[in-house]
Amino acid sequence: MHCTAAFDVEPADASQWPCARDLWSTGAPAAACAPVRLAVVVAVLGCVTACTGRSAVAEWPGGPSTPAEACAAWRAGVVLADGRSALLGYWPLEDGTANELEAARIDDRSPQANHGALVTQDGAVDKSCAGVNGGGSRALTFDGADDHVVIPHRPAYLVDSGTVMLWARTRDATRQQSPWSKDALNLVTGGHLALFLNGTDVGAPAGQLAARIQSLAATSNAYVVSGGQIDADQWFHLAVSFGGGGLRLFRDGTLVGELAYTGGLGASSGGVGNEEPIAIGADTGMSASGSVQPLVYPFVGDLDEVSFWARELDDDEIGTSIDCDQGLAPER
Repeated sequence: MHCTAAFDVEPADASQWPCARDLWSTGAPAAACAPVRLAVVVAVLGCVTACTGRSAVAEWPGGPSTPAEACAAWRAGVVLADGRSALLGYWPLEDGTANELEAARIDDRSPQANHGALVTQDGAVDKSCAGVNGGGSRALTFDGADDHVVIPHRPAYLVDSGTVMLWARTRDATRQQSPWSKDALNLVTGGHLALFLNGTDVGAPAGQLAARIQSLAATSNAYVVSGGQIDADQWFHLAVSFGGGGLRLFRDGTLVGELAYTGGLGASSGGVGNEEPIAIGADTGMSASGSVQPLVYPFVGDLDEVSFWARELDDDEIGTSIDCDQGLAPER
């Protein structure tokens, strides 16, 4: 790490910087959401980041000059054993106003470039001070009725280990809803995966986050992991990993539930694996195979920074992704 710098920041227009995060070695955020003066000495690339998404970045000789560039380099550096990129899909839901809404397309910024179709989406919204990256960055709003994004299946998605991550802010913490699903009615060819808030109909306790994976190769055809509380109108990070390390559920980077089941979306869950399309913003557990219709448990609120990886990310990698999503730079 080549960055050890001191910054003394006081915005001329304090209304533009409603919140600040001080990056001490612990990574603890500032408690107050108010104009502040920071004096920070840290060994990280993105040494100061405010809720506008602005960053004061110290020198990184020969490397990226902004947190965004450093995070792009980090994502490209997460690879499989054979050197191929582990990033199967990255839909930041970022360009909602200028590009995506006009084209009804959700860009995939992973090497797969598997763009999604935006269906009856109401618009993009500013992220709040407590949100993912603040300022001019955007998230997509889902109306809880029929708003959703459809992403076609790719053969590369037939993975026996992987990770799905996203940020969510629901307007109703008591509602049963799904932010991400790769599912269909019945088991079809196995390996169906869906994430839930209040997934009581799939066997999860009320008031918790949950993930369900379905298998043709095991004595029980559905495995549900749950944990972590749901808060209305607050951004939180949700991640689920599957494979040899078991089925694991994370909220804001903290493990909140795990099961010993080691199957994934490929042949390890029976058949040829999960060939269903992905839906962002609703569950497809009642849909016809190869379709996302009919949708159930639509999500109400905002979703952001959706990603899909071809291996189980470890705790540190999930933490790095969370930092990048918030406009902070990863440690070198």
